[in-house]
Amino acid sequence: YHWGIKGMKWGVRRYQNKDGTLTPLGKQRLQEKIGEVENIDRLSSKHQEKKLRELNSELESTKKKGYKKWADDFGYEDFDDDDKKYEFEKELDYIKYDIKSTQLWLNASKELSKKLSEIETQSKGYEEAMRLVDEYKDQILTETQAKEWELDDDE
Repeated sequence: YHWGIKGMKWGVRRYQNKDGTLTPLGKQRLQEKIGEVENIDRLSSKHQEKKLRELNSELESTKKKGYKKWADDFGYEDFDDDDKKYEFEKELDYIKYDIKSTQLWLNASKELSKKLSEIETQSKGYEEAMRLVDEYKDQILTETQAKEWELDDDE
């Protein structure tokens, strides 16, 4: 029979060596945690880049339509020209705001990816590495949300 490793506790996994460096299993778990954080939509570079392309495309197509065609497509055909222009400009402003906001989140996701890639060398063990992932995620979310609110105030 094999009764395990002498002195090892049931259910305890070793994620770091005695000197604090991560074991292969510790590195794997850290990468999984980082992957989970990077896949949060707001913090995903791929998601934000795709959204930015879509918004830029929407802005261009809306501008090309012109306010009369746009207004007719959205049920403003009974409005007079000044009201159609007003609604059209408001729509363009919404799209521009979304572009600024998305760019803000894209920059944040890139900053977070950079910080996350440096964690293994900065941390002094598995627990600290995992704590840093959460700390950086929370910090970036908080800072970027505050910047987004500033955009709202500028509008």
